[in-house]
Parts: sequence; structure tokens; C-alpha cells
Amino acid sequence: MYSPFANGIQFSDSITNCHMFRRFSRSIEEPKKCINRHALCRYWARNGQCWKNSDFMQKTCPGACNPACYCKKNWEEPINCVNTVAYCDYWAERGACTIYRDYMMWKCQKACDYRCKPQFSINFTVNKMKSTYETNKYSMQKTPRQAAQKVQKITVMKLSPDMSKVTKE
Repeated sequence: MYSPFANGIQFSDSITNCHMFRRFSRSIEEPKKCINRHALCRYWARNGQCWKNSDFMQKTCPGACNPACYCKKNWEEPINCVNTVAYCDYWAERGACTIYRDYMMWKCQKACDYRCKPQFSINFTVNKMKSTYETNKYSMQKTPRQAAQKVQKITVMKLSPDMSKVTKE
């Protein structure tokens, strides 16, 4: 049976703990039986049920409780960017993703999970003529007066989806 402890470190269902799992585990081999047999498995796992009711959870929700199942080699947990309640976006705008995190991540993942948001990078040039701010959705021109007088080199940084690495683009 899987133990939630590896070298004295307890793991839970989160991407951050996948970093620890990878550090202290010899390998990540996805077991053939990483199937969650109930719709609430991930919700229960986030609420500590993998340890409180380990026998039940290992039989019913091995995919949610075993880091070898949810810590993928690319460190991304499988996500389903869907809102299953009509009010998800409305609630998210009012802070429910933080206040009621577990429920909102279960029912309103599209509205609350940063990995469901479109990725973009910021590129712009500053010179005497114009400055431009570009994303994948729009660009905005400033007047020469608003732009800096000297050409400046701007380094564009990109944040990884799990927010663990910053790289130059």
C-alpha cells in the first residue's frame, strides 16, 4: 500500500509537493491503476482524506492520493478547464476562488485555475517614434511624447505554468 510519507516528508495533492516528491523519490512511474472511482476524489484528497481515511481512499481514489499518479513528469496535474455551475465567473470575480477554494476548484476550475487562463508574453519597444505593448489579444500604441526618448532594450521574462521558474524569452 502507498504511504503518504517518503523519507519523513508528507505529501498532499498539490503541484508544489510534486517538487518534493520528485526530489526524494527515486523515480516517478505512473501506476497502471491511477483511476479515481468517484467524482469527489480530488476534492476529498485536498481535504486530507488520503490520510484520515487511507484504506477507503486508496481503494476508491488512488489517482488523487498517490503522488506517482498525479505528479507527472512535466509536473502538471491533469486539469479539466470547465465550469459546471452557471455562476462560476460571477463568484470568481467576487473572490470565491480564494474563500471557497476547494468547492470552486471542483465546480469552477475554468474560472479559478490559473492554468486555464490564456498564456501571453509582453513584448514592447521604446524609441522616439512610438512604443507598443503587445499580447496575443491586442496592441496599444502610445504617442512619441509618452514614449521614452532613448531606445531601451527590454528583457522579456516568462513565468512557467506552475510558477516555479522564470526564464528569458
